[in-house]
Amino acid sequence: MAQKINKDTDIVVTSGCVTSYSYPKYGFNLEALGDEATLTFGELRAIAMSSDKVALHKFYIMPTEILEEEFDMNDLIKQLRMEKPYNEARKVFGLDEDDIITADSFIDFIKDSSVDELKEALKNPNLSGRLSDITVGLYRENEVQVDKLRVVLEHNNIDLGAFISDTID
Repeated sequence: MAQKINKDTDIVVTSGCVTSYSYPKYGFNLEALGDEATLTFGELRAIAMSSDKVALHKFYIMPTEILEEEFDMNDLIKQLRMEKPYNEARKVFGLDEDDIITADSFIDFIKDSSVDELKEALKNPNLSGRLSDITVGLYRENEVQVDKLRVVLEHNNIDLGAFISDTID
């Protein structure tokens, strides 16, 4: 087994949320998709081992860099007990087992996938929230077609017409 990561080791986390995401207990507020903050491994482990682990398992925040050369991201993923959601996401996104999952992983998948691939990916409960959120954000920026928005809205039981009229108002 790999050496344990020291609790004081700094880890960069990235936001997977289109809107802000904050965690006051550890003093960080990520304003937009892709924003970064630095936490210690001890802080990240406390999140991973509490009821707040959903933030990691559902990709609200994603560790993207370990600021100590002797460890890699797979060491971190294992020590945070996040192998299952990360391996599932890598498979869905067509990434290698050593690839790091970032906000760009979600964006690239949404832009490059077919409607059927997106529909299938939305069935994964750990990915559906971020895929939905980011797809809507990309649609609002005119970066994805309405057919992908329609798939996301149907998955979330939202009427396209009502969504469009709410967006215009």
